[in-house]
Amino acid sequence: MTCTNYMVHSNNGSVRFVLLKECVGTVLVGAWCLLSTRAVRPMTFYTARPFIIMGRPEALVAWERLATGSGRFRGIQQRLSIIWGIGLLVEAAARVAIVEHFPVHEAVGLVNLPIVIIIVGLSILSGPLGGIVLQRLVREEIATQRKPPAVSRAVAGAGAGARALAGAARR
Repeated sequence: MTCTNYMVHSNNGSVRFVLLKECVGTVLVGAWCLLSTRAVRPMTFYTARPFIIMGRPEALVAWERLATGSGRFRGIQQRLSIIWGIGLLVEAAARVAIVEHFPVHEAVGLVNLPIVIIIVGLSILSGPLGGIVLQRLVREEIATQRKPPAVSRAVAGAGAGARALAGAARR
């Protein structure tokens, strides 16, 4: 924000520029979302995690295991990062359009409308576009963590046989 404040002051206090300064942060976060899709853990890996895990340690373990072992999980994370990145860039463009096409006294009231619409819209869309599946994947991973390891019949039979021999030896 220091850079934006400097730009505002160097721009002789233009009201339109002041209305646009919030775009800088939105553009940076939107670009970060898009660029992070190339990373092993895209931006939504970190932002969606608290909503899915909700403080449960077993869910955190499942989340980390899915991140390293599930292509579907990583694909959903990438898709959500792309959607949020595009959405945030659209919000910045809408803010610029409002500031440029409306008189200043109207733009002051309208300039924050796009961020509200975009954030609410993206939050609602994130569920059906991947959040619901992420929750299900975490639940399934937790369930597989809790299952006892499968014991073959041969091993189970050997255990029972060993117990029978031990019982006979005591007599």
